[in-house]
Amino acid sequence: MYDSIYVVGGTTANQEKIQQDILNFVYETYKHYKPIGVATTGQSYIHASHQKIIT
Repeated sequence: MYDSIYVVGGTTANQEKIQQDILNFVYETYKHYKPIGVATTGQSYIHASHQKIIT
């Protein structure tokens, strides 16, 4: 259970898997009307999640 999330950027050795996990988590958070905070470095995740919501 979570009440809100804060999305930040960064890189890791397994970037593709982590990026997909983040996109799914942001999407699920949005679907449940939870607050989403975003750091400047995390904006790309929000834009990608928004495309998933539209399509």
